[in-house]
Amino acid sequence: MTRDSAHDLLVLHAVRVTGFADTPVLARRFGLDATATRETLYDAEARGWVPHTSAETAGWSLTERGKVENERRLAAELTAVGGTDEAREVHRVFLPPNAHLRLACTHWQLHPTATDRPAVNDHADPPGTPPS
Repeated sequence: MTRDSAHDLLVLHAVRVTGFADTPVLARRFGLDATATRETLYDAEARGWVPHTSAETAGWSLTERGKVENERRLAAELTAVGGTDEAREVHRVFLPPNAHLRLACTHWQLHPTATDRPAVNDHADPPGTPPS
């Protein structure tokens, strides 16, 4: 059985996973109505969970209080549907391959230098060339 998450949780979580975006982008993230999403964002702004910035580009972001609230609501929903143990197990299984991927990404992005300090890899060397 599936259960739909509350609209306000989805809006808050859309800001969390998107990082910075304007209302239409956040609404599309979970297929929400843009007008209702905008009203929810205004409510969240009044609570100190999200600010709207209008500099070169306009958008919403999450405050530290907003992150805490998002995590609290996600945990409550997970508990309500009885999924906490399963989520923990899936996360436990995910950690080793994720660590391997992160290390591979780091090795692709950085390389040692003559002073043995990592530097940004410009990928100018031919493929398969060992690090210098």
